[in-house]
Amino acid sequence: MAVRDNLPQWPVEAAFDCISGRWKPLIIWCIGYDKLRYSDIKTSLVPISPHILSRQLKSLENDGLIIRIQYQEVPLRVEYHLTPAGLELLPILGYLCGWASVHLPSRVSSPVRKNCRRFFCQQNSENFSVCSSAENIL
Repeated sequence: MAVRDNLPQWPVEAAFDCISGRWKPLIIWCIGYDKLRYSDIKTSLVPISPHILSRQLKSLENDGLIIRIQYQEVPLRVEYHLTPAGLELLPILGYLCGWASVHLPSRVSSPVRKNCRRFFCQQNSENFSVCSSAENIL
């Protein structure tokens, strides 16, 4: 998103600039607390094309949300994991997941709601409000 008339961006605008689009939040959510290889991310996000995935990973890396580690091995091994800033987005995405599960249930499938709740409750117990709000609809 371009800055209009040389005015500074609102903080929320800058934040959405980093994570906007169909795939960026899903990539962040997919990586979560793990280190994943490109093929693992691609498998988790089945309809994404290799070109789009590569472009989104580079963009997330440029924005300081993920780290790309390339190991000098044969065959070449590359892993991605979240930076501390990227990890801080997980609770926010969890709240969005819980919000959508409650307010947009017709647009969120039951298995996805359960996966969202299971991921958040097990990985980040301090965000129990996400678990309890999603729990009411399951």
